[in-house]
Amino acid sequence: MPAFAKFRSVTAILFGCFAIQSCGADELLPCDEDAALLGLLCREYRYENETPVGFVDFVYSKDSIVEQYLYDAQTILRKTVIERYEGGQLQTVAERYQNGLNIVSSYHYLSNDSLECIIFGAADSSTCFTYVNGKRFREEAYHGPDMIRYSEYRYYPQDGRLFRISRFDGNDSLLSYLDYDYFFGGIIRVDHYLGDHTFIGYEVTDMDVAGNILSVQYTDSSGTARWRLDNTYDAGGRLTETNEIFPFGSHRSVFMYH
Repeated sequence: MPAFAKFRSVTAILFGCFAIQSCGADELLPCDEDAALLGLLCREYRYENETPVGFVDFVYSKDSIVEQYLYDAQTILRKTVIERYEGGQLQTVAERYQNGLNIVSSYHYLSNDSLECIIFGAADSSTCFTYVNGKRFREEAYHGPDMIRYSEYRYYPQDGRLFRISRFDGNDSLLSYLDYDYFFGGIIRVDHYLGDHTFIGYEVTDMDVAGNILSVQYTDSSGTARWRLDNTYDAGGRLTETNEIFPFGSHRSVFMYH
């Protein structure tokens, strides 16, 4: 990540358009034209059922810090997220809420740069990973010293692609599992099962040749579509819009870049 100069907040400018819900898709405030920031994510606008609910400003300062400022539709700051990187690896994430709550997560790596553990808060909970032949084999979640659940990963021997993720509680009881299958044209199907092997639904992901996710849809065992995500990209492969459809409504995000 190159060195960046911190840029100014845009909340005052946004208020007249965004807060009164009068911005069209082509009226969103453009990002700063700064050569040092070129191509980096600048802002995310969020909508629920096509009503503006807030936006996120992304601020880059120094060589290794990314700050996110989350505002509601009235441009009131609700949350701040500060990510710190070292050598391109995420080291800490600090979440600060307006009610005074602060949550810090730290990321720890093995000598081969694989993620080893994520420690949440004051070490009261964590998630740790083990690997076999360079592939993730096991993921363990702890609350204090006690392991409360874990997941195991299995792979196809022919090509090494993910085959199954099995989830267990801390007493080794199978809770659920996911089976992966791959089809020509970038289609991935994931079948969802409960611990008693009851089939509850499936998820289909469609990807382009560059590996970008174009769409994901979850369908339950009755054949009813319960959730769908559609992504839009620009000519450079940058994500510009996401649309999620739920039985109870929709969520949309629009992304803008320097």
